[in-house]
Amino acid sequence: MSETLSILVERVRPLYEGKDPAHRFDHIERIIDFCLRVGPPLGADMGLLLPAALVHGVKEDERLREVLGERYKEVVNLARNASKSPQTLEERVLHDANLYDALGAIGIARAFTKGGYEGQTIEETLRIMKENIRRPLLTQEGRRMAEERLEFMRRFLERLEEEMRVLRTVSGRPPSP
Repeated sequence: MSETLSILVERVRPLYEGKDPAHRFDHIERIIDFCLRVGPPLGADMGLLLPAALVHGVKEDERLREVLGERYKEVVNLARNASKSPQTLEERVLHDANLYDALGAIGIARAFTKGGYEGQTIEETLRIMKENIRRPLLTQEGRRMAEERLEFMRRFLERLEEEMRVLRTVSGRPPSP
């Protein structure tokens, strides 16, 4: 890890402490891991991608500007664009890294952790998970890596919906859409 990246990690880690439990620094570590696996074989600019992965969940901060220097705006823009309208290779890899972490068993655990933190009902959290499995991964490697997670999540959601239908039938409540 470059010296700049190490310094950035030190400065960024505390900025995630106040986040909801599903978006703390361990989430960032999983994002970084995905970027390290997918970015290099695709020829991604890792000097841009890794800092963007580190800061994608924090607001602009003067401490980041100090460490990133002239690349600050480029890194912040990449992080922002990855979640809105990814165009560049690095934006697509970061988009896929974030989505990948929302899928599979980890994605389910994160969804319920965040849902509990925000006071969501099971139905609300279920709706968000369904949205996540419909979102497209933008790199071929991301799609390949996500296949197993997507299948696991679909089976889980089917089972959860079935159990909820049975409960509604027993309680006399109408099924939710």
